[in-house]
Amino acid sequence: MDLPHKGILQSPALTQYIYGTSVYPREHEQLKKIWEATIVKYGNLAETTVPVDEGRFLSLFMEILNPKRMLEIGVFTGYSLFSTALAMPNDGLQDEKLFDFAFVDANKTSYNNTTSC
Repeated sequence: MDLPHKGILQSPALTQYIYGTSVYPREHEQLKKIWEATIVKYGNLAETTVPVDEGRFLSLFMEILNPKRMLEIGVFTGYSLFSTALAMPNDGLQDEKLFDFAFVDANKTSYNNTTSC
């Protein structure tokens, strides 16, 4: 299956190696299904979803932070939300007014038009 070229890894050979040896073997089965369904249904628009390596990074970040309350803004097909939810501790909540972790991934089409601070 052809995946959109997006992510933090810029070398195709390195990307293929890391995905094949580290990312894909650790990817949850439901995340694989979400990713595949997104590509089938949305084609090139699948580029706006979080790539697999970023999903793994978010999961690792969640495991390190161990937040109890999280918020995500900008859900497309749920890949990043499911990635972070799987890494949340069992006593985590999603209905609070204060959050330990927030992932804002909204207005994706304007990312290339923004400048860094």
